[in-house]
Amino acid sequence: MGAINLLDNFSSTAIVVFWAVCLYLPEPQKRNVLDSPAKLIFQRWNEALMATPFASQGGAMVAQMDSFLPSVERTVERVMARKMIN
Repeated sequence: MGAINLLDNFSSTAIVVFWAVCLYLPEPQKRNVLDSPAKLIFQRWNEALMATPFASQGGAMVAQMDSFLPSVERTVERVMARKMIN
C-alpha cells in the first residue's frame, strides 16, 4: 500500500509541475493565414477569377479584391441575385 500511495503522490505532483511549467512558458506567437506560403495560392485564385468573363461583368464591384473569401462571398451574391431575377 505504501508504494501505491507513493506512486499516487508522485504522479499528482508531476501533473501539477507539468501544468505549472506549461503556464509559465511564453505563449507562441500567433500566425495569420496571410503570413503563410498559402497566400500565394489565394493570390493566384484571385488572378484567375479576375481573368474570367464573370469578373468583367461585375464591373467595379469585383475590380479590386483584397482576399479570397470576400471575393467568394461577392460571387455567391451575384449568382443569387441572378437566380432571383430569373
